[in-house]
Amino acid sequence: MTELINALERILKWTKQHRPRYVDYLQPGLSRGEIEDLVKDLPFQIPLEVYELYQWRNGARDGDLGQETA
Repeated sequence: MTELINALERILKWTKQHRPRYVDYLQPGLSRGEIEDLVKDLPFQIPLEVYELYQWRNGARDGDLGQETA
């Protein structure tokens, strides 16, 4: 596992413990092919870390998390 993914997993672990409902909003990761298809027309190359990030999770879906107390 890369340093980036290790850090993201630590953040995810904290989030599961302290804000578990936020985890439900995370989208599953994309395949390498899906990412390549999305970036194929860009006039520059995407760093490997961007591939890692979007293979780990594809951001978060829209939704209302509302007010949550700390």
